[in-house]
Amino acid sequence: MSTSPLDELLESTTPGADDEQGRKTTYVPGLPTLRAQQQELVDRLRDGFESREAIFMWTHAAAALSFGHVPDDWFVSLLRDRFRIAALLEDADKRDALTPHAPDADQAAVVRDSIQQTTLSEAFRQARADIRSSSSDHPEGQADPEQQRFLGMRPRLHEVAVEQHDVLQSTFLGFDSRRAILDWADHLDYATLGFLPAGIPSRVADPTSDWWAVLRSGKGGAWLQLRLAQTVLPACNEALRAAMQSGTEQPDTHRESSVPSG
Repeated sequence: MSTSPLDELLESTTPGADDEQGRKTTYVPGLPTLRAQQQELVDRLRDGFESREAIFMWTHAAAALSFGHVPDDWFVSLLRDRFRIAALLEDADKRDALTPHAPDADQAAVVRDSIQQTTLSEAFRQARADIRSSSSDHPEGQADPEQQRFLGMRPRLHEVAVEQHDVLQSTFLGFDSRRAILDWADHLDYATLGFLPAGIPSRVADPTSDWWAVLRSGKGGAWLQLRLAQTVLPACNEALRAAMQSGTEQPDTHRESSVPSG
């Protein structure tokens, strides 16, 4: 499986802990791991982003690290709001170029904190509840959170999240043929576990469709991001929820072999 920027968010940064007497504790290793990953996502939000495309990809990372618990309509509502998008850009000149009366640094900070408060906090809480209700305790050292390689300790969920991130990134590169678009659509359907709206895979490869020109040129910009946010990211969300519900826990440490599909 190919890698993606999402992998950086799947690197655990929180070690396990002993109790006061130095005895090894038992605990759910997925919880400290997930919390560290979610905090990294919040830190990126607070710092701001270089471009609209980076914001788009971050929204998918938020879906992945909440196991699909961000609202399905959140993607398009955020990405169509030019003021909020401007507030998420780190560069003041880019904010000014995007919209009249662009937010200043203080206003941008308010918008970013609001996104954390109104959307991320509850989605992340639900993800932690999923971990708590479906995971087992493990002795520290056998399932060290610092070494866990799978999101939520679930190989299938991890695989789905990274497959989605990869295919979404490839969307913005442009495609040189109809076959390339067909292959992309098939990959997209696979990564969303068949939850794409009916007709989307065939429509995107139709030369008369509104998708065709922007996919061929790789210059879809905001239009393409909004269309993906409306039709594809909710399917990604649904697939992540399904993978979390049906996946089995498998503590495993980082290694070079590919991610298993089970």
